[in-house]
Amino acid sequence: KYEGITLAEKLEDSSTSSVKLGKWEQQVTMVGNGSVHVEITLDLEESLRDLPRVGLQFTSPCMGKACFFANGPHENYSDRRYSAHAGVYEVDTPSSLDTYVVPQEQGNRTELRWL
Repeated sequence: KYEGITLAEKLEDSSTSSVKLGKWEQQVTMVGNGSVHVEITLDLEESLRDLPRVGLQFTSPCMGKACFFANGPHENYSDRRYSAHAGVYEVDTPSSLDTYVVPQEQGNRTELRWL
């Protein structure tokens, strides 16, 4: 698919819980032009009644700013994405985070095309 260095990982659910989640596979390809392609496959157990919450976190210590093409400029989620418009935005990563009373997810940008 992409020419570059590819890292692949497969995880079986090895938790001691009585509920099995399934299998997780991820493939990360780093290309010479600086782009990173991430492909994730999650094969859930059919016995699950509710879908588990799944996410991916990407951090880079060398970034002080983030430039992205997505809905913005403010954080937005599926329930309030219509107030955000597609565009290329640049934000200071430390100042783009809000301090909420209760720790929670934040900083999402819907329909992210590139970062």
